[in-house]
Amino acid sequence: MKYYDLRNIPFNTRKHHSTRKKERTKRMLKRKLPIMLLTIGMLILLAAFMIPYGRAETAIIWTDKTDYTPSETVTIFGSGFLVNSVIDVQVTRPDSTVDSWNNVTSDAAGNFTTTYQLDGITGTYNVTATDGTNPTATTTFTDTYHISTVSVGAQSPASVQPGSTATFAISSTWGGSGTSPTATLSITNWSPSTPTSLTITFTPATISQSSSSSTLTIATSTSTSSGTYTFTVEAFEDNGHKPTATGTLVVQADNTPPSSSAGPLPTYETSLTFSVPYTASDNVGGSGVKNVQLWFRVGGSGSYSQYGTVFTSSPISFTASGNGY
Repeated sequence: MKYYDLRNIPFNTRKHHSTRKKERTKRMLKRKLPIMLLTIGMLILLAAFMIPYGRAETAIIWTDKTDYTPSETVTIFGSGFLVNSVIDVQVTRPDSTVDSWNNVTSDAAGNFTTTYQLDGITGTYNVTATDGTNPTATTTFTDTYHISTVSVGAQSPASVQPGSTATFAISSTWGGSGTSPTATLSITNWSPSTPTSLTITFTPATISQSSSSSTLTIATSTSTSSGTYTFTVEAFEDNGHKPTATGTLVVQADNTPPSSSAGPLPTYETSLTFSVPYTASDNVGGSGVKNVQLWFRVGGSGSYSQYGTVFTSSPISFTASGNGY
């Protein structure tokens, strides 16, 4: 066994050994540095994805319309919320009162739908919704002065012959406050088909809160087919509201003539002027009796002659031109 006395090794030799150790340490650090950087990068990536479970996007809410009439129902939609979570919804009204509810649950996609009933308070409404973790989603809508309903009265007369005219009373109701808009009246959606050769007139053609009624006149022509037709009256408002109502037009060709009879009369009259009573009636569903004509003959034989023109009430005052009539 050999022994060495390190004290006899030159100083420069010991320094050489120390330098090689430092170089080995540097090489090891260089090999470990990429691994350390990779680890730090993975930690940063994981931190970026540490978001609440079920969050897919920023939560938003909106309504089915931007403006409503005072009695309408508002539908509120939401998306981007936590899935299958309770959503707190709050509506601040124009009078600063607040309605809130938390019986709304988002679906598996983070969406929800709920409704809010308006009750006549006009102005701007502010809506908020939150699932407790997401920033509160907000939207607004307005409830302003509008036409609420339009209605169509019964046809007058109840039926018309082709070539005759029918009228309908149009009325409307309005709600809210502020400046009243106007609504333009029109007819659409004839069923089962659109009658031919009609002339349609609204008087007046527009309505408002201060002038809420109109008269619809439908003039048929001789080529208009008999039948029962339904139609829709629209009241199209300046700001887009369009309430509707249904009316019915009955056109009936009357091909059965009315019946009439004169008398009874005495066998003889002692005066040249006397009264002739009569009765006249139309068939069921007919157009009615417009007037009657009186025809006579002398001596009970020969041809008939028309007396006067037309008559609308009984009796008729008849004046004979001489004896023997």
